[in-house]
Amino acid sequence: MKDITVRMAKNQGIELPLNLSSNTLFNNLIESLAQKTGAKVAVLIDEYDAQVTDLLEKPDQAKEVRQSLREYYRQLKVLDKYISFVFVTGITKFVQGGLYSA
Repeated sequence: MKDITVRMAKNQGIELPLNLSSNTLFNNLIESLAQKTGAKVAVLIDEYDAQVTDLLEKPDQAKEVRQSLREYYRQLKVLDKYISFVFVTGITKFVQGGLYSA
């Protein structure tokens, strides 16, 4: 996730310090984009759950990845004032729980 966030920032002409956590990089990217454009940011996340479904046969690893993703995506709530909307797709059906909650 860290690599993807840094790559997205570079594509927009934004330099982020590499010594930050994935969550902080994501925060900085969204804030920087909003400040650079003077507008709120649209966030599109495709197949948010692909990393977890790839590990269905490895429940311990899947749990770790799920927790990491939850923390990463939780930033979207924190950054609400910089975001106009969020569109998230998944490859599995929601049964219980959600993107942000346990």
